[in-house]
Amino acid sequence: MSKKKLHKRSVTEKDTFGLPYDILSDILIKVPVKSLLRFKSISKPWNAIISGDEFIKAHRDQSKALGRRKLLLQSKYTGEFELMDLENPKVVTVTQDQESPLKNSHVLCSLDGLVLLDINMLDETFALWNPSTRQHQTLRCPYLINSTRARACGLCYDCTVHDYKVILIYILFYVVYSTNTDFWTMKTMFPIFEVLELYYGSRGINRGISTEGRVYWSLDWELLNQGVRKVSTIIYFDVKLDELKELPTEADPGF
Repeated sequence: MSKKKLHKRSVTEKDTFGLPYDILSDILIKVPVKSLLRFKSISKPWNAIISGDEFIKAHRDQSKALGRRKLLLQSKYTGEFELMDLENPKVVTVTQDQESPLKNSHVLCSLDGLVLLDINMLDETFALWNPSTRQHQTLRCPYLINSTRARACGLCYDCTVHDYKVILIYILFYVVYSTNTDFWTMKTMFPIFEVLELYYGSRGINRGISTEGRVYWSLDWELLNQGVRKVSTIIYFDVKLDELKELPTEADPGF
């Protein structure tokens, strides 16, 4: 996942075989990912265009507008991942390499074609992976030494700065990773942590649902039977404020 910024003036018509940048970009945006991967080897300028953040964002938006859907499958026998195009039901194995660090990893959540994987449960090593391009980035948070496992996780997108963020919630703190800055931030002092400890302590990791710059996690009404009286049963991460919040709701008249 390249951090390089592509500017139109950096690619000339000579580099693109006489085609203006805008025309070539408009053509390539409509090309499937599998073909784009081959086109990257045509020339360095073509590779620069296809690998640029501006093009990646435009291609992603185009795919979403066209409703292109893909299904990621994992074999319980080999641990390999397979990608299925729902419009053209052909299965492609995307982790055939026996040395791939992604094999036998666990899918935590996904957003816009990016998948958050738990590579190593023992040392909390994660990866952001794009199965279509077969590129991944290993994530190691400096704050997770000797910590317990994450209770909840999520991915969200800040459209104002084209930044994807990873959120991992633990009992006493939560961490946020920014793909733009390649930096982790640890945050504490969230008033609902005692609820998270009760709810997530004996359950598997809770996967958040991302929409419009927020990630939402639902708490169970079962908490009410444990003496926890909370007006809200939903928490969310606000990507603009970069913090966790409780979703405000009207008080239940039965309280």
